[in-house]
Amino acid sequence: PTRRSSDLGFRCNSVRIPGECSVTVGNQACELCASAGGVVLWRSDLCRVVRVDDPSYPGFCRVIWNDHIREMTDLDATHQIVLMRVVFAVEAMVRRLFAPD
Repeated sequence: PTRRSSDLGFRCNSVRIPGECSVTVGNQACELCASAGGVVLWRSDLCRVVRVDDPSYPGFCRVIWNDHIREMTDLDATHQIVLMRVVFAVEAMVRRLFAPD
């Protein structure tokens, strides 16, 4: 189900529109820049949370930085902290909704 940004403890703002990234790998556009990457559950100016449709992994979500980065360590320290706060908020929500072992 779609969650409001307040459910994750973050204010929801606008997000960069997928497809604006010009980064390519070989002849292919970056997959996560060229598309939403899944069903968008939450978004901010910096990142978005998407549900990945994989029947083998119910509740599988991705946190995707809106600007193209190769790795999380390419972010400055402040943005790394922001990203990890979102990751932890998503994990807490998934645990609450799915009650995994």
